[in-house]
Amino acid sequence: MRRGLQGLEESQEEWSVCGEAIEGNEAISKTRELRPDLLILDVGMPGVSGIEAASQSLKDDPNMKISFLHHV
Repeated sequence: MRRGLQGLEESQEEWSVCGEAIEGNEAISKTRELRPDLLILDVGMPGVSGIEAASQSLKDDPNMKISFLHHV
């Protein structure tokens, strides 16, 4: 699913993927490091959930734009 989403995003000339994470703690760490314009999270990420990763990212940057997916 990540590869498909990445391909869709990169098909837009003005967009680029700056990082990927497999689990929530990694997402938090990479978000702090890379400061993306948009954070796309799976609600059910392993480890720390996408919801918790979003909450932490918003504490770090209250203006962060976040989109959620739910992969079943």
